[in-house]
Amino acid sequence: MKITPEEAHIIRHALGQDSGGKEPYRNYYVCRPDSPDHGTVEGLVDRGLMEHRTDSLGVQDTTDLYHVTEAGRAAVVG
Repeated sequence: MKITPEEAHIIRHALGQDSGGKEPYRNYYVCRPDSPDHGTVEGLVDRGLMEHRTDSLGVQDTTDLYHVTEAGRAAVVG
C-alpha cells in the first residue's frame, strides 16, 4: 500500500523508529483532536494502517490514542 512521507513519519514515530533505523520498540501514538496530524491519523485508521485504542495509558480524555496495525507496520518496516 502506498503511503505519503507524512503518513510514514507518523507510523514510524508510533513505532519508535522516527530517529533512525532502530527496531520498533513501542506501538502507540497520542494525538489531540485539534492537532494538525489528527486528520492524517484518522485517514490511516480509515485505511486499516492504524487503530483507535480504547485504553488510555493514563492519557487525558481530550487526547486520542492509536496503535499501528500489522498492515501499517508492513507499510514502513522491511
